[in-house]
Amino acid sequence: MAATSRSIVDKVSDKDFDARTVDMGLKNIWRWDWLERKVKGEYVGKFTRKITSAGLAFCELCHKDVHYGGCGWKALAQYIGQKIHRDNLKLWWSNYSLSAAFGQKSTDSKAPYGIHPMFKAAAAKAPEGASAEIATPLEDRIVNQEAMLLAFTAEYSLSFAIVPNLIQLAKTLSHDKRALEHLEMSRTTVSYKIRFGVGKMFEDKLLENLRSVHFSLNIDESTSSNYQKVLIVLASYFSPDLNKVVVQHFASLTCIKVTSESLYQKIVTLFETNEVPWSNLMSILMDSCNVMRGSKSGLETHIREKKAGHLLDVDGDICHHIHNAAKAFCKPFDWFLEQLLNDLFNDMKWSPDLREMYQEMCEILGIKYSIPQRFVSHRWLSVYDVTVDTNRLFDASTVFYFPMLMKEEHRQHLPTVVEIYKRLNVSEASKERIREIHKELGQKKLTKEGRERKDRIVTQIFTQRKQTKMVMGLYCSVFPLLKHFVLLLEMKEPLIHQLHESQLKLFKDFLGCYVKAEVINTASTGAQLKKLDLKQAIMKPKQMFMGSKALKLIQSPSTPTYMVTSFLKQKLPALAPNVLTETEEELYELNIRKYQTDQHPDFPEGSCIDEWWGKEEICLKYLCLSKMAKAVLSCFHGPQVESSFNVMNDVIDAKSGRLNIETYQAIQNIKYG
Repeated sequence: MAATSRSIVDKVSDKDFDARTVDMGLKNIWRWDWLERKVKGEYVGKFTRKITSAGLAFCELCHKDVHYGGCGWKALAQYIGQKIHRDNLKLWWSNYSLSAAFGQKSTDSKAPYGIHPMFKAAAAKAPEGASAEIATPLEDRIVNQEAMLLAFTAEYSLSFAIVPNLIQLAKTLSHDKRALEHLEMSRTTVSYKIRFGVGKMFEDKLLENLRSVHFSLNIDESTSSNYQKVLIVLASYFSPDLNKVVVQHFASLTCIKVTSESLYQKIVTLFETNEVPWSNLMSILMDSCNVMRGSKSGLETHIREKKAGHLLDVDGDICHHIHNAAKAFCKPFDWFLEQLLNDLFNDMKWSPDLREMYQEMCEILGIKYSIPQRFVSHRWLSVYDVTVDTNRLFDASTVFYFPMLMKEEHRQHLPTVVEIYKRLNVSEASKERIREIHKELGQKKLTKEGRERKDRIVTQIFTQRKQTKMVMGLYCSVFPLLKHFVLLLEMKEPLIHQLHESQLKLFKDFLGCYVKAEVINTASTGAQLKKLDLKQAIMKPKQMFMGSKALKLIQSPSTPTYMVTSFLKQKLPALAPNVLTETEEELYELNIRKYQTDQHPDFPEGSCIDEWWGKEEICLKYLCLSKMAKAVLSCFHGPQVESSFNVMNDVIDAKSGRLNIETYQAIQNIKYG
């Protein structure tokens, strides 16, 4: 039968065609989903068509029949993989590219050249005179899609951070264009399928694993935005499928009363309902409050006594312990800085016009504006985060609150404002605008509470300025040790094997700021550190670490800079002030104390000191100290230039008059290079 007499069947238009009836009696019956499969990156339906003959399909590219009645799908796949079909495909692509570059090829058919065969019939029925759509350049299509995506983001008030994920999702969905065209979901459908579809699938998989492997729980209670108390349970276990430890959400349980007994009943019901064996439970990590870890009636005590006597005692959440340590460190300062942080936040919170003027003040002074953050006492190391931001904005706050002083105090504290102007290079025009802002602030009517709050603020910013800056500098210098530890332990990766060593290292590093190094070095284990007699080993107040900012404030300007210890290494920043920045100086002091208490790798015999300081592990461990060491080691220690003179005399002599100094320099460059 000639190729032109083939009667091609279309699934959509030929609805009366029944493949089962035509292929009745054959081993393999035609299936329309074969056309949606790929072979070597090519869709089968690109050129393959079903014809009315039983057990036969037709390739429009090669003009040949394909017998599928015996082998079914395998026959189609083998045919598309044959060399003759691949060669014809390359030729087709070549012709297609030429037509796009040089215009459409003339054809007797009304369908445009290069159109997908599936749409030839529809194109032939198009009205006469209808022109083909002009191809749009790729760059313009990309810009158009970017505009659509940005408009969608703005229309639905989406976070900008989600845009890259939306692009990746769109690319993934576009792999199956036919399925994407039929994709539809209403709001109700989304909710239903998340709960009983995808969510249920993950839940079933988790429960299946918890019934067969050992796992640990992390439990905490919180209050939602609608004031509902929720108990969150996370499970950590070694996944046999992924071959690594994973953390997954186990359950979120609503609670009316948050007591150890009520929470215990919730957990027991959770286990029994899902048929999770208690014998698989290894440990439970919770905060150290009485409800969770009370030694007599806490939740963990109930579980250990009644259900799982084998539970490991992993103590409370270490991050909560670190937060409690930070609160204990701040306690002797009697809420001095915390009061200022709260007053600054509340002063801006209740006054939009103050925020606007404060923002303009920051722009004039060249300081990045941000609204003063809220200090939350129960949030981990919140005092450190807020103090860092307040310290950055301190110059702007000083200039901003200057008109809030009593008139008789203006003369006393004016030099402070003038010093800020000079340091930040404020122009005369900017000073004039600041005076206008000050005038507006001076005329602002205040409530009694507002007046009292501003009086406290100006007292700490101006009258107690030295104490305020000293405490801020101390917090900014000491708390990074604790902050780094908390961030490390908040990672999802399993770090239980590093917990003890990390905690011991933090303890030694923190003690190194206030306890003599030789005493700390006598203890190598946590038990030995706990037994140290710290009262006899505490440094003198002037030797304790408090950061470069706080240290400068307590030094008298008329006396030489006091060195924290007698070690020569700590004198180096004063001797070479060009090596380290102000921020690096604080880290440098911590590096020295860490260096004194650490165990160092062996120094190989015959190796040079600069090679040791240049090792990658040393540079990463003592970042600023190694920077200073490498800078100091660059100093000459002998008259090596004399040897250069000798070489010069050998090269340039009375007989080599044509050899100028530039040529000699090139020779030396090569020699030393």
